[in-house]
Amino acid sequence: MLFYSVILFSCINDSGTSELQQTKNPSFTVQIEEFTTSKAPVRKESANGIITLRTIPLGFMSGKEDVPYISLDVLIYLMNAISEYSKYECSEAITEKTTKVTISNTKTNSSATIDLTAHTCEFSNYDAFFQASSTVYSDFALRANSSDKIKIVDYSNISGKSIGLSWETQDIGVCLWKDGDNYTLALPLQTANDIFTQPLFMDLVYNGANLYKRSTLSGNILADYYESSSWKDSNGTRTKSLAEFCYNELCMNLDFNYGLKEIHGIEKFTDFDTYFRYTGIRDDLLSTDAKTFATAVKDVCDFYFADMHSQYNINSPFLGSELTPKRGTVQAEPSPRLAQNLPRKFCPLRVAPYPQRPCPFRRT
Repeated sequence: MLFYSVILFSCINDSGTSELQQTKNPSFTVQIEEFTTSKAPVRKESANGIITLRTIPLGFMSGKEDVPYISLDVLIYLMNAISEYSKYECSEAITEKTTKVTISNTKTNSSATIDLTAHTCEFSNYDAFFQASSTVYSDFALRANSSDKIKIVDYSNISGKSIGLSWETQDIGVCLWKDGDNYTLALPLQTANDIFTQPLFMDLVYNGANLYKRSTLSGNILADYYESSSWKDSNGTRTKSLAEFCYNELCMNLDFNYGLKEIHGIEKFTDFDTYFRYTGIRDDLLSTDAKTFATAVKDVCDFYFADMHSQYNINSPFLGSELTPKRGTVQAEPSPRLAQNLPRKFCPLRVAPYPQRPCPFRRT
């Protein structure tokens, strides 16, 4: 994942993501920002060494120069380039008075609407919105018995759910991009990855200078990721604004995408920010020290989750390739904790000391 050490999280429910029920209806002022732009090379390995595949324009706002943004046009370009089947577009004009922006998948008659005053994104049909082909959806309800082969059906039979996510408590900086008299939607690159491009099996990682497809980060390309980074001489220190963004984005991403909340007892908490506060790990996740943060992330994956799917993959450019973070939590090793999780006994073990709290994660 961008900026912080790459992590994989478990997602298990009908549509591959967790539902988030809104408990409040806040109203925020639409944020309008001007950006400095630059073109970041997308690097890849070839027979002739590391080459630039293409360049992608990124935006940087004052006070958050370490957080790259992409415009709505770039996001739609990336989504259409990734998907061989779906067709994405935004036909509405965006002005300084815009409060909602809708991205439509014209092939499946589905949409995603970003509400800048509510800090939400609502999918009319999550499965259909990210449909990759007309013949890949497996409808388990059409199986007569367990011995039948899974029947492949056309997208018109998809009965996916309306689903939404929110960043009302952890502001991630989705805003309008002002360029002279023109306006467009601006999303942090990491947010665009987590919400829109990862479901299409592609996300881009930024090292302060170049972009890389996360799936290619190994061998020579991983070495280039560290060596070419403009952050390699940062002495392992992130800016406060970057640390805060990473934490807020991590909480938003886990609130929406982590699918094992019930097994781990996390559904007892209002959101992941509350969970991290109760577990005492929040300050470390907000640390500007890259090693402290990486150790906390490893603890989250290996001890607090310990689910076989969530794992610490690689260091951020701030930490570099030499140091391997060790688990800071010493109460239990991952394997015994995993053994507890598998029979679904983790919930009472983890949350027994904590009070019951309203839960926005419950599925309908």
